[in-house]
Amino acid sequence: MTPQQCQDFVGTYGKILDLAMIEVPIVATTALVQYYDQQMWCFTFKDFQLVLMLEEFEKIVGCPLGGTKPFFPSGHSLSMPRLSQVLGIPVTELREKKMNRNGVRSFPKKFMEDKERECVSKGDWGYFMTIPALLIYGVVLFPSMIDRIDLVVVDAFLVYYYRWESPVVAILVDVYYTLDLSWEKKSTRVICCLLALYVWMVSHLVMHNGRPTCQLEDFCIAPDKSKINWEELLASMICSTIRWFPRWEEVPNVLC
Repeated sequence: MTPQQCQDFVGTYGKILDLAMIEVPIVATTALVQYYDQQMWCFTFKDFQLVLMLEEFEKIVGCPLGGTKPFFPSGHSLSMPRLSQVLGIPVTELREKKMNRNGVRSFPKKFMEDKERECVSKGDWGYFMTIPALLIYGVVLFPSMIDRIDLVVVDAFLVYYYRWESPVVAILVDVYYTLDLSWEKKSTRVICCLLALYVWMVSHLVMHNGRPTCQLEDFCIAPDKSKINWEELLASMICSTIRWFPRWEEVPNVLC
């Protein structure tokens, strides 16, 4: 994308493109999951607890809830004509590619990726913007399947596109649901928006002297994340060594 296209993308879809560029070391989230307390719905450490906050996820995803309605799955049938209009793919082709495995309806991820490449080759930049956004919804924000995009996720994308219903609440609910499931199964494997969880984790646990303006900028400033021994760091954390309040929310002292 050109700089102008990236700016237009952010203006329409928030910071999901920047979020998609982040690499998550699985050892970091695996170490964090071990501290999850299902009964308290928080992460419990030696002498403090941390809770995933909706306001923080708003900043990470870049889709504020203020003045908008949050998205919740409605269970109604997906409108193929509307999806066709948004993606520039004929309704007949969408219906042909729609899959139903074990009662879960979806599109193959490869099908959407091929359509994205077609848009690039044709110079069709309007649809090129919407197809990557849908892929990010299916691969990054709601990664329920490895090689497919659930139609519920497609519905979340469509209602945001048409009615600006924010996906942030659904993302946070999905993270909590996955953490609960992991806790019940005594497993450290989690399938949810790991990128948002990792950014949240770094914003509280990795200290630096920068002055970021948002959570993603804070993440980029944080030094040497790849060199961190996450198990040792989490085991050593106490209430005086974490960042309770995000620096981008701080306001200077005001003299009255």
